[in-house]
Amino acid sequence: MTRWLRPLVVAASLSAGAAAAQEPSVDLLDARALQAYHELDLDRALATLDQALARPELTARVRARLLVHRGVVLFAGLGRRTDALDGFTEALVLDPEATLEASLSSPELQSAFETARQRALYRRTRPDAAPASGSRRPSAPASETEPPRAPAPPASPAPSPADAAAAGVTPEDAQPVVTSDDDAAIDTRDGSVLAPAAGAPEADDAAGDEDAAGDDDGPATVFYQLGYGFGAAYASAHLETDRPVPYDPSTKPTTWNPNVNGAYAPPGYTEAEWATTLSALWGAYLRPGVDPGGEVIGYDPDCEADGGYCGRVTNPGFTPTSGMRVTLGYWFTDRFALATEWRFQTFAGIGTFGRVIGSLRAQVRLTASRRTGLSVSAFAGGGFGQMQVRPDQGRYVGPDLCEQGTVALGERCDGPTNPTPSIAYVRNGEALKRPFLQTGPYVAMVGVDMVHHLNPTFGLYARPTIYVLMPAVTYAGELALGFEVAF
Repeated sequence: MTRWLRPLVVAASLSAGAAAAQEPSVDLLDARALQAYHELDLDRALATLDQALARPELTARVRARLLVHRGVVLFAGLGRRTDALDGFTEALVLDPEATLEASLSSPELQSAFETARQRALYRRTRPDAAPASGSRRPSAPASETEPPRAPAPPASPAPSPADAAAAGVTPEDAQPVVTSDDDAAIDTRDGSVLAPAAGAPEADDAAGDEDAAGDDDGPATVFYQLGYGFGAAYASAHLETDRPVPYDPSTKPTTWNPNVNGAYAPPGYTEAEWATTLSALWGAYLRPGVDPGGEVIGYDPDCEADGGYCGRVTNPGFTPTSGMRVTLGYWFTDRFALATEWRFQTFAGIGTFGRVIGSLRAQVRLTASRRTGLSVSAFAGGGFGQMQVRPDQGRYVGPDLCEQGTVALGERCDGPTNPTPSIAYVRNGEALKRPFLQTGPYVAMVGVDMVHHLNPTFGLYARPTIYVLMPAVTYAGELALGFEVAF
């Protein structure tokens, strides 16, 4: 019978060996987890490390390294700082020489790791000490995480200075470490037992509660921003002006009676003076169509203004823009938020939403979530409104226009060459009228939101944004600077 079973046993062993050979090694799983962490795929990083920790053949040193990397993902990636501290502590109990690689470290991480080192020291010198309450370790049999412990002695000896030095904690740097199974605290600097005040809760539990109510919550969920932006928008030809030409002779009613109604011109102008003024100073306004001849306002066949005017832009290009911004946002997860923003333009004309853009945007956090320090998010969104542009139209070049008589270029209306001296109503070099040009009203935007929180509530932000306004197409870019209040 044994002779017939032996080939089956050998075949089963070979099959099991082949299957094991096909499984990725622990080092490969660790490398894949770190790659996923750097790519911000935190769930995959955590699952890969848990897969590696489930291997039964791990040595204490390898398990400690995996627990350290798992703690980094929990602490810096997911904001679960209590879980991360428990993992660091377990790693340092298994391997007191475990370290935090410089490529993964930060001041906050290093501080948590040193706290875990002190907790591990106490656990190694107090075999009966229980882990901190609320500890949430990766599921694994106790035999795989640490060796069996001896029964607790009747009295728990305090760690000596020699034990602290052996664990890498100097007397100067060591801090009191508090147990969670009694009311005693051990000062690792001299091994003395510190009794807490009567009725005080267990310090380790209190610290865990503080983590749960503070850092473990991650960043705030509601944020308000107030700022001001500076930038430029592209002024192109054939954009509609924000208002019409006043007293345009082409719109003069056919029933107008100068003898009854007076001159069809602004007060202080004769019909002839006003017509000349329009030609000299209002040349930035163009009507749709082709000039029928004899008109003082220009025409543009490409102008599509419906009952209005287009702005003449001789040199298309960028013109300055600026405006205040008010933002309200909400983080639904550590990575995703929605925010609504209102932009109020400082200098603008009239028209539907002439000074305002209301928008809604979606934000995706690119950095690890944290309550203080720098946080960077990319966003995209859309809205309704205008970002009006006002290009420079140049200046009038020609002789001064006088109430009486005529003068040559460079001469004055009240000069000796004018046979009937008078005042000038248009002077050489006077700036041409500059209309605001309407854009939008549909707006698309993309940008980056960079916020540096000085504390969990208050921070400063810088937000570069690119706008595209349609169907009156205009491109714009602005950099907004301001502050953020978060809760």
